[in-house]
Amino acid sequence: VPEAGEDVELALRYLNGDGVPRNPDLAQQLLRGAAERGEGEAAFLLGRLYEEGIGVEQNPKEAMRWIETAAGREHDVSQFRMGIAYYRGEGRPLNPARGVRWFKQAAVRGHADAQYHLAIAYHLGRGTPRNEIDAVHWLEAAAAQNHLEAQYLAGDAYSDGWGTERDRSWAARWYG
Repeated sequence: VPEAGEDVELALRYLNGDGVPRNPDLAQQLLRGAAERGEGEAAFLLGRLYEEGIGVEQNPKEAMRWIETAAGREHDVSQFRMGIAYYRGEGRPLNPARGVRWFKQAAVRGHADAQYHLAIAYHLGRGTPRNEIDAVHWLEAAAAQNHLEAQYLAGDAYSDGWGTERDRSWAARWYG
């Protein structure tokens, strides 16, 4: 049995033709085996292959199944993708509250886009009770990772005093 990540690395080499002949079919086989052994990254990448139809027939439902599997294995990118799917009703039934739960899981793992989307959900009160303080917290977390939209909205929060004290110097910091 290969060590965790070895099949993923080899699959990526076969997908890209990096030092080996390009072979998407073999890549998907390697990813499937690793995903079935519990590797979140492999499940996510297998889902992406189904999304794009690389080495497998394009199948959006199968793609979402593998991405959700990866999300359940604490893969932050997959958790964010599931958040988007439920929050917007793309590939999953519209369920903003469930989307927010996925955003939170990815956000606490440090995923900047999830932090930003969670902040917006708190700001709008969509899928969760409106909470400007939590909105600013997650905006600042994403902004600290150079998420441009989060930096701009954090500037707005400090400029206008929503979710925090009005502070023009902090507003200028985030706008800058």
